[in-house]
Amino acid sequence: MSIRQEQKAETRAQIMAAAATEFAAHGYAGATFTSIAAAMGKPKSALGYHQFRSKQEIASAIVSQHYERWAAFRASVDRSVPAGLPRLLSFILTVALDARADPQGRAAIRLLLERGSSGVDIAEPPFRWRDLSTADVEDAVRLGQLPDGGASSAASVGGMILTAGLGLFEAENHGVQPVDTEAALRALWRALLAGAGATDAEGALAATRSVLE
Repeated sequence: MSIRQEQKAETRAQIMAAAATEFAAHGYAGATFTSIAAAMGKPKSALGYHQFRSKQEIASAIVSQHYERWAAFRASVDRSVPAGLPRLLSFILTVALDARADPQGRAAIRLLLERGSSGVDIAEPPFRWRDLSTADVEDAVRLGQLPDGGASSAASVGGMILTAGLGLFEAENHGVQPVDTEAALRALWRALLAGAGATDAEGALAATRSVLE
C-alpha cells in the first residue's frame, strides 16, 4: 500500500469513527456532515467526496463493517456455547457489551433500530436477526429448554427476546436504564424466560457468556 493509500485509509477510518459518535448520540437524522467534521476537529471540507459522497454512505459503511464483526461473534458463540437459549442470549450479550465499549457498535445498533423511520438504505446483513433468534428458540424447544408451542410461538419468543434485549440496550444508551448492561440484560431475560415457560431459566443464564476477548 502506498503512502497516499495509507493516508486515505486513515482518513476514512477517522471519518467513520467521528460519524459513529454522532450517529450513536444523535441518530441518523441528527448527525450532519458539519457535526461529523466538528467531531474530527476539522472543517466540513476535510470530509471530501472522494471518501464518502453522502451521510448515507457513511452510515452504510459503519453498519456493513459491524455485520462482519457480529458474524464473527456468532461463529465464536456457535463454537463455544451450548445450543438453544444459551447460544441466543450469549450472542445478544456479546453484541451489547461490544457496543457498550465501541461507539461504532452503538451507532450500528441505533442505525438498524432507526432503519424504518429514518429511511436510510443499509445493506442486508449476512444473517437475519429474527430468523437467527427463531432458529435458536426452535433448538431450545428441541432440547427441552422451552415448551413446544409451534412455529409461530418460536418466532414470537425469539422476537421477544431479541427485541427486548436490543431495546433495553438502546434505552440504556440514552440514559433511561442502568449502566450495567450485563446485569440489566440478565434480569430482563430471567423474567422473559420464566414467562415463556423455560424449564431451567437459571441453567440457561448460567451457560450464557460473552465471547469477547
